[in-house]
Amino acid sequence: MSNNATNVVNIPDIQDKVYQKLSEYGWSEPFKYFIKGDEYRTILTTLAKEVAEGKRFTPRVAESLNAFRYCNYDDLKVVIIGQDPYPQLGVADGLAFSCSVKGRPEASLRYILRAIDHTVYKKEHDTFSEHHDRCDLRTWAKQGVLLLNSALSTQIGKPGSHQEMWKPFVATLIDHLNRTKPGLIYILFGKKAHEWEDVIENTASVLKASHPASAAYNKQKEWDCNDVFNKANVILGNQELPEITW
Repeated sequence: MSNNATNVVNIPDIQDKVYQKLSEYGWSEPFKYFIKGDEYRTILTTLAKEVAEGKRFTPRVAESLNAFRYCNYDDLKVVIIGQDPYPQLGVADGLAFSCSVKGRPEASLRYILRAIDHTVYKKEHDTFSEHHDRCDLRTWAKQGVLLLNSALSTQIGKPGSHQEMWKPFVATLIDHLNRTKPGLIYILFGKKAHEWEDVIENTASVLKASHPASAAYNKQKEWDCNDVFNKANVILGNQELPEITW
């Protein structure tokens, strides 16, 4: 990191504030050593260096924790892992696929909501006009769904630019959940998310589908969600847990 970046950003202070926030959200235990350790310091240092070089990233550090803010640790039932935050400025809100900042769904979320309408609610016709009221996925998070991107940040306009940087963070989280919440349901969207399957203990349920962005890229009318939303609710029902209202 350049001297200018070092002078402007107090990395240890940010580490303390992030840990305090995670404690407020009930997520201090999984990150007890990580947030105040060298690996998270490296993440923050890298972000500070990019800012010093005139590069911008999204979402902001505080907002990148929103997946934990709105999903209570004790209520956790489902972990959805995606890829990157939306790379445009003013879209990502810290929850994978959520578009609460923009107020209308990006292409990936449109495909997700359409798939839910067709598979869960058996709607034969597209109800896109209703999707604008469903682009804030905090409603899922508050039911115990952790909406986690495999990278918690990305450079503006450069998807994948922070993927490697966030791997230790995700690995730390999954390792903790393996030990403390063995019966979780994991829904993995896309190749980057699929890479985490081997790390997840076999006591958990793993559901997989392609990333909805691939359907958008290929201009497909529908995205094959592999019926993961119904499958997750069946598993929850078998565990005598409340189903998710998707």
